Amino acid sequence: MNRYHRRSQRRVGIKVVLGARDQALLRSLGRMPAARSGDLLALFFQGVRKDTGMSRLRRLLDGGFLDVRVGGLSEQNVYSLGPLGRDWADDQGLEHALPPQGDPSHHLALVHAWAGLANALHRQESLRLIRFSPDWELRRELAGSLASVIPDARVEIGALGAASPKQARLALEVDLGHERRGALLRKLSGYESDEGQGPSGGGLVVLLVGAGPKRRESVEKLVGAFPWPWSLVCAEAEWPGLLVNRLSETPLTGTPCGEGRPKPATDVRRVRSRQQGEGPSQ
Repeated sequence: MNRYHRRSQRRVGIKVVLGARDQALLRSLGRMPAARSGDLLALFFQGVRKDTGMSRLRRLLDGGFLDVRVGGLSEQNVYSLGPLGRDWADDQGLEHALPPQGDPSHHLALVHAWAGLANALHRQESLRLIRFSPDWELRRELAGSLASVIPDARVEIGALGAASPKQARLALEVDLGHERRGALLRKLSGYESDEGQGPSGGGLVVLLVGAGPKRRESVEKLVGAFPWPWSLVCAEAEWPGLLVNRLSETPLTGTPCGEGRPKPATDVRRVRSRQQGEGPSQ
């Protein structure tokens, strides 16, 4: 009997009892709301064999908690919440966005940046991720406002052990090299007209994905034309190490305008159990 199943085909009769790690993964996918297998493995299966992690993702797919989009044999699976995963999120009172339609390249690059930063800061003793708000959440948050530009993400990183709340605020832009220079210039110019969003409201980080030296030089010149308190242009291979090193070496600013205590951390992992956490399943 042929037991081969396509990567997108669910095996029937698989029941899954969710454990703590499964629930953290589903909660994160509700926010993302689509991520490559490699990012999920890095976030939720550190210290676990890759085939063990992939087996668990497969079981959550078979059980209806995940959906998957597959490409070529050399491409990673892209996971999102399945029907039971969406039902679970609804039962928990959690909002969950729809996966992107059309070409997901930019979305997946942003999620990869998010996962990489969360992973790196989780291992840091002096910094923590306070907030990571991707553009799809910002669009809901700023709906009806006069904001002229929505960054790819708003990020807040705090210093641990500080006597008073200290944090770095930044706008993150992910550049795949497809955007024309004029379009990027208009977006950067738009920040200046948004009080608290632009150069006076924090730093700017541009993450270049698949860009060559000429693209980097061009983007650095554009970014340098604006009076950001601080800015950083880095290649994908330098992310997030270049940012973490910059923040580790530079004292963070105090919480601006007496905003009070930092918001709850948005480290997408939430749970760091070393056990599989799946509970009995069959």
